[in-house]
Amino acid sequence: MNKLKLFFLLVIITSNAGCNFFARDNSVTISIEEDQKSVETVVGITKKPMQNDDKKNQEQYPNNFLIPIKDGCITDRPELLPGSPRTYRNGIHEGVDFYDGFSCTKIDFGTEIFAVDNGVVFRADIGYIDPPDALIELVNDPNIKKYTSEQKLDIYRGRQIWIEHKNGVVTRYAHLSGIAEDVKLGSKVIKGQLIGFVGDSGTPESITAPGTENHLHLEIRQGKDYLGSEIQIDKMHQYYLSIFDQE
Repeated sequence: MNKLKLFFLLVIITSNAGCNFFARDNSVTISIEEDQKSVETVVGITKKPMQNDDKKNQEQYPNNFLIPIKDGCITDRPELLPGSPRTYRNGIHEGVDFYDGFSCTKIDFGTEIFAVDNGVVFRADIGYIDPPDALIELVNDPNIKKYTSEQKLDIYRGRQIWIEHKNGVVTRYAHLSGIAEDVKLGSKVIKGQLIGFVGDSGTPESITAPGTENHLHLEIRQGKDYLGSEIQIDKMHQYYLSIFDQE
């Protein structure tokens, strides 16, 4: 067979059959006929298919979060849920509040707080001084309602712990009276681990009426916003119930 006939025969075979794919050592390999020499090119590694349950958990995360206070529950009071107006600072509430009388269990100064899921601590205000001068200045400012910057919101949250979980989800625990001894910057925590204690740090009442605002403010954030920022306030309670394990 001369070279011209061989060339046309290869063209016909390639156009009808395409490239030859075959598996080898869990790799996907293409066999290409080029100048009558076999060239093998690895184009990818085969992976174990994700199971349906794994896909579902990934899509729905966060889910099955632990209620951060023992025997507590997610309140149905709109003013204690994300999206509620906060007129004193001309803004909105960005977390769930756990108050005594509204969260199914006794909550007071020093009540234990637990991590809602596994994660890594990337903020722990161990050296926090209460009340900070910045908070005193805000409370004494007659134009306080004009301020809602992130810097001032951070002052209002008081002593905090921030934990990063999977899928870029972050939880913030605010108004703490103290932080557990083994919780430090970079610490790995597990779901249900003691991390801190309820207080009123950062609240205006910690200056004007100490002891009257003891509660946990919990924010769940993904990206720049709190989780549920696009949800109407009348649907917020049901949405947050779906995030937490209520058993």
